[in-house]
Amino acid sequence: MDSTVADGTATDSTATNGAAGESAATRSAATNGPAVAEDKPPAEDAETDPDPAGEQEPAAGEQEPSAEARPEAEEPRQAARPALTTTEPRQITDPQQSAEPQQITDPRETSDREEDTDPAQAGDRPRPEHPAAQSAAQSAAGAAPTREPDRDRLLGIRVIAFVTSLCVLVVGWALIRVGGAGATATSAQGAPSPAPARLVQQLARTFTLPGTAPAIPWPTTGQAAVEMEGYGPLGTSGAVAKPVPIASVAKTMTAYLILLHHPLAAGESGPVITVGAAEAAAYPSELRSGQSLVKVRAGEHISERDALEALMLASADNIAKILARWDAGSAASFVATMNHTAHSLGMTHTTYTDPSGLDPGTVSTATDQITLGRAAMRSPAFAAIVAQQTASIPVQGTIHNYNRLVGHNGVLGIKTGSTDQAGGCLLFADTVTVGGRPQTVIGAVLGQPLGTAEHFLDPVLDAASKLITAAQGTLVAGTVAAPGGLSASVHRPGSAGPAGETLLGVQSAVVVIGRPGQTYRVVVSGGSEAPRLTVTAVDPAGAAAAVTRTLSVPLVRLSAGGGVSLR
Repeated sequence: MDSTVADGTATDSTATNGAAGESAATRSAATNGPAVAEDKPPAEDAETDPDPAGEQEPAAGEQEPSAEARPEAEEPRQAARPALTTTEPRQITDPQQSAEPQQITDPRETSDREEDTDPAQAGDRPRPEHPAAQSAAQSAAGAAPTREPDRDRLLGIRVIAFVTSLCVLVVGWALIRVGGAGATATSAQGAPSPAPARLVQQLARTFTLPGTAPAIPWPTTGQAAVEMEGYGPLGTSGAVAKPVPIASVAKTMTAYLILLHHPLAAGESGPVITVGAAEAAAYPSELRSGQSLVKVRAGEHISERDALEALMLASADNIAKILARWDAGSAASFVATMNHTAHSLGMTHTTYTDPSGLDPGTVSTATDQITLGRAAMRSPAFAAIVAQQTASIPVQGTIHNYNRLVGHNGVLGIKTGSTDQAGGCLLFADTVTVGGRPQTVIGAVLGQPLGTAEHFLDPVLDAASKLITAAQGTLVAGTVAAPGGLSASVHRPGSAGPAGETLLGVQSAVVVIGRPGQTYRVVVSGGSEAPRLTVTAVDPAGAAAAVTRTLSVPLVRLSAGGGVSLR
């Protein structure tokens, strides 16, 4: 608490603090420069007893200081405020050192000047506290501006240093990763990658079957065509695009449809067909008209297989009509199915008007009939039936195949036919063994002259026999690659001697079959990992044509002795 003397003069707080106050005043003066001249109020104006703990109310009769006087009272305080700022902050660790000489203006000097100001002008400003309390406040106030900013600043510096170090570590780690990857990439780019293994074909690029194709003895009349199944046409003669009557060769479509709708397993007789009274009664008139028939009786039970044997071997016209009625309900419905099937097989020059071919309106071509024969011979039941020379059926007993070529020279069937309008006709199948492999030859001969009496089919059978013999001599076999032979090799750059080369060959002989002079393209492909040998037939001109036969086999590693290694 500040003390007050009896005459009302305020004792300066520096007097209480002694030399310390003087020292502070001296420092304040040195810091703030020359003291500012103040207009001191008369001594009697300070007689009001100041309240050390509260505010001083103006005496009765006294007036508030004028607006002009207030700036004069505020001016010392405004001049003293800059002196509270430390010019060079220092860290003070001991509050007792606040009395040490510092570059800090003593707040008491401001209080002294404020006490010298007229109380009327002082307004509601609080009075100074006791010197001891003021000294403690001074110590706290003196330390706060210095120590707290320094502590915050030090903490900020540490945080910034930590964040900077962390950033340096992260950036350094990233640079190391990028640099390492770049070095690796540079190393990988700089060092040339090893060249891949190279597959080299050791076989010739083409292969031609040896010999000269013999001339095929084509018939001089009618039309004919021969092809090897899986190979292609061997040739044609006559106007093969002109439909002509085909007689009983039409029964091939009838048998094909019956087996398509009612398949038979090997050795199976199949369902039973009952001969109708009208069908049995028609037999005498049909016989007088010269039709090819087998005897039937009303109510007779005949199996599907027996009926098909009578149809294809004995060429029974009456059985063709019975099968059509049994399958489709009527001959007309069955004929419609015949034409629909022909169209679906691509037989564009064929028209059926009856199930037996007796009607000359049933027409076709040699090439269309080869198409049908190829499809029909894929049925095991059909192939088994037409390959028989004889069979036994109810009522009629033993029947013989009109095609006397069957069973000779590899002939397998298929169907003969003859009428005055159609002449002699034959659709045949033959097996040719070439290079140890069976190959099926299918041919058709139409419009041949008729022989006499029981030899009426001889001209057409003779013409077909010549074609079959020529076909057998026309086809030859050739070996493109043999087991143990070198077909290709794999070369690995950078490896010398046997370690850098792998020899490749085929495990089984690669044999092609065709006419002499036929050329094949030979290609080794698949790279070093999956090498293959592919052989493809081309036409004699060397241009790519319809593939008649293609073989593709994997290549295997050859052992040191030239044999095939299965490792």
